[in-house]
Amino acid sequence: MFFDNYKLHRQAQIRETLLWEYDMTRFNWHDMRSIVVQRVIERGRINDFFAILNLYGLDGVKEAIKRLP
Repeated sequence: MFFDNYKLHRQAQIRETLLWEYDMTRFNWHDMRSIVVQRVIERGRINDFFAILNLYGLDGVKEAIKRLP
């Protein structure tokens, strides 16, 4: 898999510009997992992908993808 080494990129962070319409001071990353994963898939860069894999884990990202419309 292309992202097998995602654990080596622990410093990667999701760009807040992907979630421009949300107040990031009150943003709940776990409740909004589907939105975050969708935005990264649609508009993310490589570091955004590493960040969601580190934040949600491989299984968490897979589950979020399954629930996307």
